[in-house]
Amino acid sequence: MLDPIYIVLIVIFVVIFLATAVLTLCALPGWIKIPDNYLKVLFSSLILEVIATVFVVFNAVKPDNHKYEDGLRWVALNEEGVVFQYDTSKWGMDLKTFSKRASNSASYRLVKKDGKYLVMSDTNCIGKIENSFLKDSLNLFNDINLKEESFKTITYSKEEGSGWQLPPDESLPEEWSLRIVVESSGYTISDINTRIYKKTGTFDKYQRKLHSFKGSDGAFYLVRISGANNSNASIQNFITFIIIRAKIEPKLN
Repeated sequence: MLDPIYIVLIVIFVVIFLATAVLTLCALPGWIKIPDNYLKVLFSSLILEVIATVFVVFNAVKPDNHKYEDGLRWVALNEEGVVFQYDTSKWGMDLKTFSKRASNSASYRLVKKDGKYLVMSDTNCIGKIENSFLKDSLNLFNDINLKEESFKTITYSKEEGSGWQLPPDESLPEEWSLRIVVESSGYTISDINTRIYKKTGTFDKYQRKLHSFKGSDGAFYLVRISGANNSNASIQNFITFIIIRAKIEPKLN
């Protein structure tokens, strides 16, 4: 069906064209007396109107002008994550608002299939994620590929009249971001960047903590007291920490 504006234009041009045609055709055999100079203008106008009418009618009916006459349609997801057809002429919510609500309420799954990671909504595939994006941008991995692994124990000792001391040969490597500070009241496990991790603990064997965190150097640390003596005066006081450090390299198959 044509747009009403085109129907009105076509009617107006047809009426003007018919009126001009009738006057011109009646004047040529002399049925209507019109001076020659006016007759020439009238005949020229008739020719121009024929051209204009053909142009308007052609543009009014060509298919390209009406391919969106029922409104724009998009393939979209509803708020439950199900694929449906989005019709701007019937749907009251604008696309931006709809997208925001859908992202807040719909749930999706990441499924590996034929070497590709597909984003699934129920049984519908709505897209895929490249392996390089998961590895480099999201830093995800589907198995543990240890780039670097270390197991270490260090023992602090305390001589009478002095504080806790760590033998030079048991010091932590400089490239590690782990820091251990032992004082008379307890100890502190932290990262060199204390905003990432900093926790205190006591020597009480019933309250020993397992400290687990990812350091600013990118490695994962597990630290715990494995043994200690801080009360028996007959033997040297000591506190031993067991440290597991693992640096994981992201790997996707």
